[in-house]
Amino acid sequence: MKDWNIEDTSTIDAWERASDVYAEQVTGEVRAVVGSELREGNIWENIELPRLKNNPKVTKITTIDPKTGLETVIFERGQ
Repeated sequence: MKDWNIEDTSTIDAWERASDVYAEQVTGEVRAVVGSELREGNIWENIELPRLKNNPKVTKITTIDPKTGLETVIFERGQ
């Protein structure tokens, strides 16, 4: 996997594909470490999270703040 480089479109494409595959194949409860300072157009909000929510095998999504360790449930199927 390429290191992240906002200047390199092939890097962005690679990370988008990886996030897409992950979101389509994961099952059960998902936990993600997500900071509060996300850049515009970030892969988490624009690719991974929507696809996780659309994956019928995902039952719950919890984010973890990397600074505080605070866990927040942001999605539960059927809720």
